Amino acid sequence: MKKFIYTLVGNCKSRSSCFVMKKFPPLIFLAFLSVGCGIKDALPTDTAIRPSLDQSATSAITLGASTPTPKSTASPVKSLTVIIPTSTPTVNPTITKQPTYTVTLAPSATLTIFPPGSYDASLAVTHTPSAPAVCPDENPGLRFQFGDEFDAEKPEIETPIRDFLDQGGTRQAVIEAFAQHFETRADFFYEQDVTDDGVLELVIPKPYLHIFGCDEGQYRTYLKVDPGGIISGSGIIANADMNLDGLDELVVVKADATINLYQNPTYQIFGWDGFQFKNLVIQPDFVSRYGGGGVTGGDIWVDGNSNWEIRDIDNNGTQEFVMRGGIPVHPDTYMHGPWRAETDTYMWNGAGFVLYGVEPDAPKYHFQAIQDADYAFFDGNFDEAIDLYQQVIFSDQLDWWSDERAWHEMQVWQAEYAHDPTPTPLPVDNMEYYNLAGYARYRIMLLHVVRGWMPDAKTVYETLQEKFPEGQEGHIFAELASAFWLEYQSSQDIGSACAKAIEYTAQNQCTVFDFVSVITGCTQEGHIIYHGWQKERDYVLEDICPFK
Repeated sequence: MKKFIYTLVGNCKSRSSCFVMKKFPPLIFLAFLSVGCGIKDALPTDTAIRPSLDQSATSAITLGASTPTPKSTASPVKSLTVIIPTSTPTVNPTITKQPTYTVTLAPSATLTIFPPGSYDASLAVTHTPSAPAVCPDENPGLRFQFGDEFDAEKPEIETPIRDFLDQGGTRQAVIEAFAQHFETRADFFYEQDVTDDGVLELVIPKPYLHIFGCDEGQYRTYLKVDPGGIISGSGIIANADMNLDGLDELVVVKADATINLYQNPTYQIFGWDGFQFKNLVIQPDFVSRYGGGGVTGGDIWVDGNSNWEIRDIDNNGTQEFVMRGGIPVHPDTYMHGPWRAETDTYMWNGAGFVLYGVEPDAPKYHFQAIQDADYAFFDGNFDEAIDLYQQVIFSDQLDWWSDERAWHEMQVWQAEYAHDPTPTPLPVDNMEYYNLAGYARYRIMLLHVVRGWMPDAKTVYETLQEKFPEGQEGHIFAELASAFWLEYQSSQDIGSACAKAIEYTAQNQCTVFDFVSVITGCTQEGHIIYHGWQKERDYVLEDICPFK
């Protein structure tokens, strides 16, 4: 069956391409529906933090609880087991003991578990075409008439169309009448065999999407997508066989701006089940950890301007639905940055479409890299976490942030918006860098201990003490590392060492997490650097050392 994806890029070359754009701000979408400073010079030059790691050495994570749904709806994962790899780094060839530690995650923490690999295409069930549907006898002489019901702000078209078709009216007569009434091209409304039974169905995408088909000599509604408001609309933006059943799925967009003109459109993926179209998005409700996208009631959404595409990302034959967005467009929201876009991918798993992954844009600021590193830490992706922590320490591509800069960026945006002169750039403030570099070194030391790489852990610990003496910004992380390290050297028990780290953090929680994110329980005025309105992880004390 012919597959095609509609987009509006340049000329309008297809029915649905005139309906919706692949990239659009909400107001344009509704119109279609209704008519640094770097710190390179300040970076340390030491390399003690970078051990020679064997790239084949990886950590295996065994979950201690059932696989959760994504973050916003999942029950917290209570524990996971960290199994030290059989291969060890070349810098530490004498390790033979392989300790096993339990990571107890705090109530606020969850692991994002993605589907276990690609769908096995050999399991795909091929659609068997139904017998041709029986339609009423046609009377080409009948003409569709618009009654008073079409004068309403939101006309109800379902019953008048079905009554007309059941009386022998033709689909083409409906198309011609709607094109004339809405003063649009006739092929905006169209006939297409969307059920693969050899009989054409009638597709009416305005005022909102309806698909009518035949059933035992009468017409019935195969699909109706009502966004719910007066300033609203819906339509098909793509037809493609996404799950290898031999029948095209319909990707549908809908939007309702009756209350909020900046309301984001949402997307559904419909499949024919032999009787009606069914939404195949089975992903439980969630909001991504960055807050820029998610699923609500089977509706996929991303914030702000968005791009979508359908492509096979894993070369298994099935097609994934890929959304990119997450940056708000409302001026009052946009000014509370910095914002990062995200790419959300939904994949067929044999039963429906579920979240495969959420990938944020690369971090621009140190605090964003730290947050990404901590997400990798709590997801059990230790190599990725170490790489990101090292970027915080050594990269000259990451920029600095502070409360003063947050206010300055707002002023810059307002000046640009008003076409006024922009404020003078601020001088570089390295306070954040030194604190986050100390935090990153502490986390790397902790991961080396967990993995049994004690010479590397010792090197990082000693570097922390050397680089962050008393009086130096970030010294608190040298003290935090000492609380953990000295106890571990004495007891060789990571649970006891973590208890000491948590005890120290409890006495200094606002300062420890000041440059990272929000920590539950910190009420001291002036603490926690303002990072804007983008969603962040809420930390609890146990997050500083979650190993038992």
